[in-house]
Amino acid sequence: DVKTAYCPAGYSCQDGACIVEHKGFAITLTNGFNWMGLPVNPTKSYTAQTIGDEINSQGGDCDSVQRWDGSGWETYLIKKQVGTNFDVDVSKGYSVYCNKNSIWEISGAEITQPVPINLYAGNNFISIPYGGPYTIETMLADINSQGGDCNEIKIISGSEPISAPDDLEIENDKGYMVYCNKASVWTPNV
Repeated sequence: DVKTAYCPAGYSCQDGACIVEHKGFAITLTNGFNWMGLPVNPTKSYTAQTIGDEINSQGGDCDSVQRWDGSGWETYLIKKQVGTNFDVDVSKGYSVYCNKNSIWEISGAEITQPVPINLYAGNNFISIPYGGPYTIETMLADINSQGGDCNEIKIISGSEPISAPDDLEIENDKGYMVYCNKASVWTPNV
């Protein structure tokens, strides 16, 4: 009776079956705007409300979660439960406004399969939950090598978006505003 299986990366063997390994990840949130993304495929589905509730239950004090809808910010107010309580996706970026510094502990499966990211003409607020390693320069080059035409990436600095320096390393728990001249689909390298 064999109770051992050969499992791919990201899985462990339990009684002959491959089981997805879940990893914990700590996201540092600061007082003010935090551009973030999900660095793992979470063990549960998230909405703007459930992200806010979970951060606040872990000692945070966050008021809002925003997503970019292609032409402007869509805002959900966590404590007042006002706005569209949108679903949260691993390839999107989100702006979370917090009133103090805190750490959000999230758990989920490491993302090991490519996740295509739809990019539109104009601004795109994305997260790269896996892959690379990328810098701003190499990420733009990779997007453009796959048929994209993107030329600027912004990060948050205080309350203002600023152009990111070319040598800045991409972090898998951050959100990035990518400006593209045309629509394309980009699949970051695993």
